[in-house]
Amino acid sequence: MPSSRKHTSTSKQHEQSTFLRLIDSLSADSDFCTAVQSVDDINRSRFLNQTIHTQAASVGFIIYHSNPLQYIQSRLSSYGPTLLAGKAAYLQKLFQIHTTTMRSQRRRRQHIASRFLGVGLPNLPVHRLHRLLSEYPPRDCIIFERCDLPTPPLPKLVDRTCHFTTKYHKLDVNLLSYQLQSNESGIFLDADTDEPIAIVIRDFAKDYFNLIQDWGVNLIKDTINRR
Repeated sequence: MPSSRKHTSTSKQHEQSTFLRLIDSLSADSDFCTAVQSVDDINRSRFLNQTIHTQAASVGFIIYHSNPLQYIQSRLSSYGPTLLAGKAAYLQKLFQIHTTTMRSQRRRRQHIASRFLGVGLPNLPVHRLHRLLSEYPPRDCIIFERCDLPTPPLPKLVDRTCHFTTKYHKLDVNLLSYQLQSNESGIFLDADTDEPIAIVIRDFAKDYFNLIQDWGVNLIKDTINRR
């Protein structure tokens, strides 16, 4: 019995030591740390999981959990900062900041959605969508919805403080999760979390559009001209 207990204790120490080596390896990976901080990259989880698999294999650490990222983040949060090396403690902090940021964004989206849904709107169709495997349409592009029209010249750069792109992309509606018709309204929810993604309400300001038309049109024109 004493020998068995000693063996078990040694195995646990080895497992913990290997886990901390994995954390040190991940902490030294600048791309991994950058991805941890991302809040809007649809490929974040996939990249982080792949990196964890690769690094775990290199240090000889076996992860049985179906979601390596969730496992690493949960276990790392159980360590006190004094038990971690400098870079490992920094990685722990990055995970904590990301979690706090995502919770804040979730509360803000839910607050906005509750305000929209609580003003006596008519019943709107609800669409639950799953995340695409790859983000579409791509970012940093000028999107053409009408492929039958000629390609216009590139817009001129007016305000260098605004984002500017010179890339065009012709929209392929077959790659979209859902195509809402121009006369339709709807509520879009994440199929996995039930969190609101978007609310589309046609003619929402129809009754008082004449009061906001000048302001709204001028705002849109000013925004376009500044870019």
